Amino acid sequence: MGIAKRRRTFELRNARFEDHAAIRRLLRAVDLPTQDLSDEAFEHFVICRIDDAIAGVVGLELYEPSALVRSLAVSEQYRSQGIAAKLLLRIEMHAQGFGVTRLFALTTTAQRYFEAKRFMVIERSQVPEAIRASAQFSELCPDSARCLVKSIDRYPS
Repeated sequence: MGIAKRRRTFELRNARFEDHAAIRRLLRAVDLPTQDLSDEAFEHFVICRIDDAIAGVVGLELYEPSALVRSLAVSEQYRSQGIAAKLLLRIEMHAQGFGVTRLFALTTTAQRYFEAKRFMVIERSQVPEAIRASAQFSELCPDSARCLVKSIDRYPS
């Protein structure tokens, strides 16, 4: 008789206070900035939990009617399972619930991924001033980071 496969628990949900330390660890492990993440910043973060581990995360900074997608990360052991796509879709729907119609992202490593998700590369000068003034944009991401935008006003309510 073979060993039975253990059924894994998969959960996509809003981040909770008890998740903050694990989220920071995951972001540091994949070399994403955490310096600006106060406990309040996690209000618009979504996590993917598999069993008892945070497998992935994504955050949103609201600058209505736009928002900045930040901290999209999946732990190395859980990559290539569609987790990033699920997180991105969930945060897009979350943003739409706040009246956001355009999402912006900065990346040094995931340009192709974002382009595959219908983000378009734009010049930094095309980004709303409120987002350009954010810590992500003005301090934490290098000037070499590519800037992308996506319209999300086409999701049904």
